[in-house]
Amino acid sequence: MGGKKKAQRTKGNTRPSSSGRSADLLTKDGRVSTGFVGFGALSGDLGYVPLQGVEDIDTSVDSDFRMVMRKITKKDVTTKLKAIQEFTSLCKDKDEDSVKGTLPYWRRLYSRTCMDYDRRVREALQQAHEQLALKVRRSLAPHLKSIMGPWLLSQCDTYAPAASAAKSAFNSAFPLSKQSEAILFCKEDILMYIQDNLFKQTAATLSDPKSTPAEEMETKYNRVITSSFLALNYFLLSIPKKEHENLVEIYRTLFEEPKFWKYSKSKTPMIRGAFYSTISALCQVVPEMTNKYSVKLTPSVLGNLDDTDPVVCQPLWEAVLYVVSIITECWQHINVRKALLPKLWSVFRQGGNGSASVVYPNFLPLLSKIPSEIISQNVQFYQEWFGNMKTGLTVERVLMSSSECSAIIVAYMECLRLSLQKHLQDTAENRLIQNYLILDQLMPMIETSIVEEKTQQSSSSLYVQICDLVNYLEKESDKETNLRLLELFWENLTCICVKYVNDDSIARQLENMALLLECIKSPDIARKMTLKKSVKVKFSEDAVNTGARRKTMPTDEEEPKMVVVDDVKSEGITQASLLDLVCKVTSISLQVIQSTQSLVHQRFLARLVKRFADAKLFNSLVTKRTDILSDESELKQDIDKTYTSKFFHMILLPWIDEVENHRGMYSVDCIVDLVLTVIKSCHDEAEKTSILNEVLIKCNNTQILHNLLKKATTDWCDPDITRWLKGPEFGKKLIQVAVQLCHNSLTSDTSESSNDSSWMIISLGLSTNQNLDIVSDKLKQTWKAGTKSLICQFGALLKDDGFLCRAVSWIKQTLMTCTTCKSANHLAESAVQLCHIVISSLPSEVDVDDSKDSSNNHIILTLWDILLPSSDEWNEHRTHLPNNWKATLAMKRIITVADIPESFTSSCSSTPKYILLSIFSSVMFKKCCHSNRMMMDLDSESISNVLDIGDFLPSVLECVYGLKWCHSVLGLPAFKSPYPQVVTGYLSDVEVSWEILSSNLEEIFHNYQAGHWELLLALTFERSLQNGYLWSQCTSYIISSCIQNNIFQFDVIQCAGTLDRFAILDDGSLHTLQSVIPYITSEEVLQLIEINVAKLLTCTESENTVLSSGTGALSIINKCLHHSTTITSDLLISALDQLASLKDEIDELFLFSCNMNEITSSKMNFNIEAAELMISVVKRKPDVFVTKHWDFFMCSLVSWIQSCAESLRNEPTILCQVFSCSVLDLLSAVSDYIQSGTHTLNTSQISEWHEFFSDNAYTTLFPLFIHIIDCLSSKDECELDDEVIQSLCVAMTGITSQQMKESKITMKLRVDISHHLPDEIQSLLNHLCPLMILKRKDVQVTACQLLLKLIPELPKLDESLLLEIEDKDEIVLFPTGAVMEVLNATSDYLDDFLSPVRVGDCVFIEAYSDQYHYTFAYLSSWNLLLAFFKSAKAELRAGYAAYLRKHKMVDSLLSNLFRLMPMVPVVSTDAAVTKTSMFNSLPQLNIKGKCPETEIHHLACAVYQSALEDLPAMVRQWWNSQDKRVAAHVDGFTTKYVTPSLVSQEIQSIQNSEQTLENLTVKGRPITREIIATYTMDLSEEVSIELVIQLPPNYPLGKVVVDSGKKIGVSTSQWRNWMLQLTTFLVHQNGSVMDGLTLWKRNVDKRFEGLEDCMICFSVIHGSSYSLPRLTCRTCKKKYHSECLYKWFSTSNQSTCPLCRNLF
Repeated sequence: MGGKKKAQRTKGNTRPSSSGRSADLLTKDGRVSTGFVGFGALSGDLGYVPLQGVEDIDTSVDSDFRMVMRKITKKDVTTKLKAIQEFTSLCKDKDEDSVKGTLPYWRRLYSRTCMDYDRRVREALQQAHEQLALKVRRSLAPHLKSIMGPWLLSQCDTYAPAASAAKSAFNSAFPLSKQSEAILFCKEDILMYIQDNLFKQTAATLSDPKSTPAEEMETKYNRVITSSFLALNYFLLSIPKKEHENLVEIYRTLFEEPKFWKYSKSKTPMIRGAFYSTISALCQVVPEMTNKYSVKLTPSVLGNLDDTDPVVCQPLWEAVLYVVSIITECWQHINVRKALLPKLWSVFRQGGNGSASVVYPNFLPLLSKIPSEIISQNVQFYQEWFGNMKTGLTVERVLMSSSECSAIIVAYMECLRLSLQKHLQDTAENRLIQNYLILDQLMPMIETSIVEEKTQQSSSSLYVQICDLVNYLEKESDKETNLRLLELFWENLTCICVKYVNDDSIARQLENMALLLECIKSPDIARKMTLKKSVKVKFSEDAVNTGARRKTMPTDEEEPKMVVVDDVKSEGITQASLLDLVCKVTSISLQVIQSTQSLVHQRFLARLVKRFADAKLFNSLVTKRTDILSDESELKQDIDKTYTSKFFHMILLPWIDEVENHRGMYSVDCIVDLVLTVIKSCHDEAEKTSILNEVLIKCNNTQILHNLLKKATTDWCDPDITRWLKGPEFGKKLIQVAVQLCHNSLTSDTSESSNDSSWMIISLGLSTNQNLDIVSDKLKQTWKAGTKSLICQFGALLKDDGFLCRAVSWIKQTLMTCTTCKSANHLAESAVQLCHIVISSLPSEVDVDDSKDSSNNHIILTLWDILLPSSDEWNEHRTHLPNNWKATLAMKRIITVADIPESFTSSCSSTPKYILLSIFSSVMFKKCCHSNRMMMDLDSESISNVLDIGDFLPSVLECVYGLKWCHSVLGLPAFKSPYPQVVTGYLSDVEVSWEILSSNLEEIFHNYQAGHWELLLALTFERSLQNGYLWSQCTSYIISSCIQNNIFQFDVIQCAGTLDRFAILDDGSLHTLQSVIPYITSEEVLQLIEINVAKLLTCTESENTVLSSGTGALSIINKCLHHSTTITSDLLISALDQLASLKDEIDELFLFSCNMNEITSSKMNFNIEAAELMISVVKRKPDVFVTKHWDFFMCSLVSWIQSCAESLRNEPTILCQVFSCSVLDLLSAVSDYIQSGTHTLNTSQISEWHEFFSDNAYTTLFPLFIHIIDCLSSKDECELDDEVIQSLCVAMTGITSQQMKESKITMKLRVDISHHLPDEIQSLLNHLCPLMILKRKDVQVTACQLLLKLIPELPKLDESLLLEIEDKDEIVLFPTGAVMEVLNATSDYLDDFLSPVRVGDCVFIEAYSDQYHYTFAYLSSWNLLLAFFKSAKAELRAGYAAYLRKHKMVDSLLSNLFRLMPMVPVVSTDAAVTKTSMFNSLPQLNIKGKCPETEIHHLACAVYQSALEDLPAMVRQWWNSQDKRVAAHVDGFTTKYVTPSLVSQEIQSIQNSEQTLENLTVKGRPITREIIATYTMDLSEEVSIELVIQLPPNYPLGKVVVDSGKKIGVSTSQWRNWMLQLTTFLVHQNGSVMDGLTLWKRNVDKRFEGLEDCMICFSVIHGSSYSLPRLTCRTCKKKYHSECLYKWFSTSNQSTCPLCRNLF
């Protein structure tokens, strides 16, 4: 009470505020008030932040930045995060000076915030820092030392996205080559910052204890310490090694700090791991210092080997290896027996504690470094080492993980091998160790792997390691010790294998044993199983002393050599011992098989014999078998046979016999494998053939023969077997099998599996015997004979399980399993051949009671009924067709589709079954169709009237449906797919199906008669009227085919049932009517229009969008308009009036500025038809326009475009895309109509279009176009159909350059390219130019046409560059960069592609291929570049030409053009009667439609003509440099095809030129190719000059001749000088003759004005740069062009004046 209250203190202030002290601080060092408020460094707030509202504030800090940095100091995470994001945006948007102003304050803000607890803040901060670094660049250097420490720390942030962002900022600020220099520049500051974090900072000092929870403080502290260690590691490894010598004192303080060593015992695993990483780095960079402090370092590392945390394991063991390698005395600073080995044994026994794959690879290098004093010369150390390692293999975690088990086994075997290698000397102690390692360690390991149940040793790399060990011992087998070890290994391995073969072996044991033996022979088998790399460690000779090390070992010692153990056979002792072992175990297995017929031993025997096939092996097996035989005569017969042949006869043939007689339980697969192994082991083809023939004789069991054939033709690719399969013996066997099948058809004794095997034998045999005509003929004869015998048996022919029905059913079943159209096609041909054979075998009369059942008619009809699909099958498979064809019909606007599903059935991976059935049936009909009967290709009398065409018309119609489905799927209403490169896989097969069906149906219909057509049309109309959709397209196709075949005249409407049938429209009637309108008469078209216009006028409000009323009426009117022009205007005016009135009365009926994805399909279809009607009127009947209609069209168009632009961005529906296509086509039609000049619109309507409607439409659509094409070019998923994209591209061609610039598109500027163009133009170029190399022709053409509107404006923007480079010797200007990028990207590809082609030969480029797109982009880029060149003024053209000449771009262009232009450059006209030269017409680059084959050739010709017009001097220069052959070809080609049109064009342009030149008159004489120029000037006396310019026959390649005409008032020398000047200008300037004359006139004018000539070129105006002489000699006072003087100095190697020879 009564005490004075203390004033409220600012948070964090440790002392009361003092205005005096503040003034001292603010004015320290003479500085005036800065306008900043100071916050204490020890507070929780951050550094110096600008304060707003102070008058004398530092103007270098932007106010926006001040506010944002103030927000960053807030404690609220959300506020801070948003402020950082806002700071990032400001760095992007603000200018460089504004960003630079923040640097003095940003460094402290960054240093504090980069340690923020929230990881999102840290990540956002690094992104902001990157933008700041990109903006300020070098201005960051003065502040680098204060910011580099936190920056490195951030790059080692434990939160990976934040670290990645910091690293990205670092890479953006410094190139890779400069990063170490930047770190080195701040080395002392970085180390002091890190030491401060490690040794001075605590959890309490890094955070504010008053406001931060203890857990957050501890977490932040641990993260900062971890990052500091990692940053120190990064620093140590980043700077050059020699620089560490200057930092020794700082490193010493690090080592002497007690807190540094305490971190090895930290409770946080991340800190321990980072600490060990730093130890490894220190050992690498300062090994001398680590040796000095080894007393502290060694226990910190080697004393913690039992650290089990996965985060610590890898850096710990890396540090261990560096310590034992670098610190030579490390073993003296730790008690190995008490402090190291117990922890190491603990790691062994625990199997690496879940980190075996990380830990165990380090044990081999560690073992190599353990001193011999510790190991000693007794076995105890190895007992502990390998005993504990083996214990680790039994840990449950290791048993469950194959990778852990494999890592332990690899380390185990490598350590065992190293141990053997250390003790190879022949002493008693070493023998004891060797015996222990082989007998007590290796052999039990092998035995365990064979009998294992839970372990995964056999599937690990154990066997590979064993093989490597054996190979190593084999390599050194000349040493007595190695030889003893090999014998010891093989002796004990043989005992183990024999033990388990004799035992009641289970399959697992024998499989492991076989795998072991196979791996010793070929280690690659195990490598593939374990999926390990085949790189192994090869131990050097002095490994005993130095040991082997991993890749983490220090680099100053020699690295261990790495060798690859190849899959080769072991040699010497290993080969002999392995084969002996195999012989023993196979002989035992054979005995077991003979006694017990064990299937397990059979598989074991077959596997080993197949892998180790050898004469010695067969000999051992035969010898065992010979001991059993007692018949001496049998032994005597086998004397002359080889061991393989004996094995076959003595062992395999008896087994085959027992299988045939069903006496033994032998595996057929094993017998087949053994037989094929024997055959492969035979070196004589005759012996192989003999064995195969004996198998054929013995094998009545078709299963053995089938398996033998299957494996012989797939797994065993032996050419001798292939030749045998084509031989007569096998052919006889095939015939026997076929005969047996015929016999089986009469009986039911044979099992079905036997018959299936017989069928498979015939199938395999025939597929192999492709060229064996004898076998094929014999089989046909057999089938015929069998068929006749079956017919003799009553009812046997058509017996359900008989041969014939089974054969036909097999064909039908195979058809149902086909996946491609080609297989269905081949199967149909086979079915036709079968029918031929059957019919040829039928007798003329059959003596049976029931003539109906066995008549030829009944047989053939039954066969065809089985082969062809039934109506139920057709219906079932038709319903399973993918329904994406509806989208095609709608997008092509072929018919009005009302019920398009939202999602379509996904395309199949194979051709639909319905299409395969259609192909099969069409091939059957085509092969068997002749005249007016379906008949076989045999005698017509015996089969006349066998089949009635009427029975198969429904199936023919199904084939037509399949054809139209293929049309719709591929988008082929009038032409093939415009983008065949996307027709791959499934679509490619559909395209082939379309071709097959089209060809077959064309041939079938060619043989139809009038009666067939009547029946087919009636059936087609019935289905079309009932179902509509594709059936209506079938109707159109059949009517068209009937007309093409000129069968008969018919009334289409009458076939459909008169017009009354279409009074009420539904899907079927509407689609049918839309399909047949092209084939009805004009009177019927007019009648249809009258009916539907009346229907449209009488619709009620609810009926307008109904298909049967308003929408249907509009669709019929549109179809009629499309196919007929004899429509009265009154009807159309009535229809348009009705639509206009509907807009006024029911505005919501039209889709104006709405979200179309929410509109019903009925309303959508109404708007589609309304738009289509407008298109038809604009294109075909524009004379019906009145002002009301035009206003209705324009308002509707703009409103519709607004709706479409919004909807197309948001996954539009199919109907929405259809409507968009119609609206875009309407825009194109209106634009073309106005630009055509034939319109009847008044001035106000045209003005409204240009000033309002077109601007509104195009500025709305152009951003949409850029957005959609960007999605295509970036390969994002684009939901739009090709029709929409093409319609949009066509619509975009009407846009103007001004509208493009006014459109609101995303700015696309590139920092890697400097430019002087306005940002909006450069952005447009960056958007459009890359589209030229997009692999879509529609986009390429559109981009080219849009760029052609922008290009002429660009040279004007380069005129300012002339002033900047005025004083240079030669003006070289870079053409527009974006176009040049496209040109450079395509020219390299084209040069490589065309280089093999001679100049003068024309290469054909397939449309839509990669070569086509690149060539199109290349030629289009040159077309743009030439247009750019042509629109530039003369001075700029000289600079551009210099650039092209410098880079030899024109040379490359011309060489490529003469590989692309055809030998005869003509193109056919529409009438295809006359042909026009490609140089007299421009190529029609259509966006829609099929690409002409000559398009690229035509485009190349156009580019060549433009090059001759715009760059004649450069073309002439290239022509003169070519060899004789090329020059002659170019001269002849140009003279014949190009010069006439060029000369005519040149003279015509002179005569029609609107350019008036004072004192100069120019006239042309086309016939004589002459141009007369007359220069007159009125001075004190009359001056008149007349020059005659004669163009050569090969203009512009040849030299232009200038002759003298009249001359008055000019001296002869001056006259000759001017003639020479004009000749020079015409020859060396790139432009027209008129350009040369203009330049010459300017030169003459200057001469008369008193300017002196340059004394080098004797011209006032320079011929290429158009500059005046400016450089004056100080002695003779003569003036020279800078270009001329530079050339004089460079060619004469002198620096004197050309005239007076004094120093210039």
